Amino acid sequence: MRSLFIFIALGLSQATAVRAAFDVSKYPRAAELTLASMPAEVQPIRSVRVKSPTDGLLTLRLPAAGSRLNEGAIWGEFDPERLQLEAEAVALARSLFVEKEKPKLTLEIARNAADLTERRAELDRQAGMLARIAKDPTLAELYANESSGGASSEEVATLSNQLRNQLTLIDDVLRYIGTPRANALELRALELKLLGQEIEVSRRLQEFRLVMPFEGELSLIPPPPPQGKPLRVPLGADLALVQDFSTIQAVVPLRRSEWRLIDPKKLQLRYSHRGRQGITATFQRSITKEHLGREDLFYIFHFPTEQRTEARALSGGQIAMQLVLTLNETACIIPKIDLILAAPAAFRDQGWDGGVETVIPGARLLAQGETHLAIAVPSPAHP
Repeated sequence: MRSLFIFIALGLSQATAVRAAFDVSKYPRAAELTLASMPAEVQPIRSVRVKSPTDGLLTLRLPAAGSRLNEGAIWGEFDPERLQLEAEAVALARSLFVEKEKPKLTLEIARNAADLTERRAELDRQAGMLARIAKDPTLAELYANESSGGASSEEVATLSNQLRNQLTLIDDVLRYIGTPRANALELRALELKLLGQEIEVSRRLQEFRLVMPFEGELSLIPPPPPQGKPLRVPLGADLALVQDFSTIQAVVPLRRSEWRLIDPKKLQLRYSHRGRQGITATFQRSITKEHLGREDLFYIFHFPTEQRTEARALSGGQIAMQLVLTLNETACIIPKIDLILAAPAAFRDQGWDGGVETVIPGARLLAQGETHLAIAVPSPAHP
């Protein structure tokens, strides 16, 4: 019994020594915790690399360095003189279609109908004459004697029937020609032919005329030619980088599964450099994309407008940034190593929550980063 008492007393004294040895007052208190230092890509909100659609001589229309171009602005053309002629030709064809071809089509339809009507009358007269000849043997004999082929009554009747069949076909055509549907179909056929030419020219303009896909800045990748000279480029060559720096964002992979449970609106990305004021980006959205052969979750943060100049200087590559969590309450920010050294067995056997409770009774673990813990420490008791 005495031995047991001594063992319990020693255990209590050791626990008291642990609590007394760990002084939380020397650690800073803050409302945020740095979760980790992470590789981030700082980039404009939009960026497009333009490749050459063909090979040939490219005439450039470059603005001053750093100038913003409006969406749709033309900054380069292949063979601009030919493109201009083709565009003018198809515009002229459209004018001719409206002012000449449509009225001409109406006139031709009316003329064709009149010609067919006249042709029908002639065929009807011939068919009637042959029918009478076929019925009268005397007339049939006279017709046979006068015709070079010496046609018989049966052959005359056959020829009359053939003429009647032609009359039926002409009647079918006459019932179509001149109707509103016929006029609309004929007009549409002409218009489709013109539309095909317009689409082809438009395609060539889109392919060989380089325009801004959105408002932004343009950086030519190959060395610029002398002023006023075209640039010779091969098919598929990198021509320019179009970027929109109106908003600058930072993108980080979020591979720690426990961090995905955190409300992303409480996360920020921060960059600080010795001798410079730090800049901070706030969470905007998450995306999933393939990275190194697997699907990863990425968080996208935006820098505020007033920090755009400093953020732009970081664009173009990867930099180390701190992923910062805003806490629900002010807490002590304590290095993990300090806590582990205070009670190694407690953290080994009970994990972070149990270890914190052992080292700092009554404390609560609010969040954990890679190197530090945010711990809510109970207020000291007053006598």
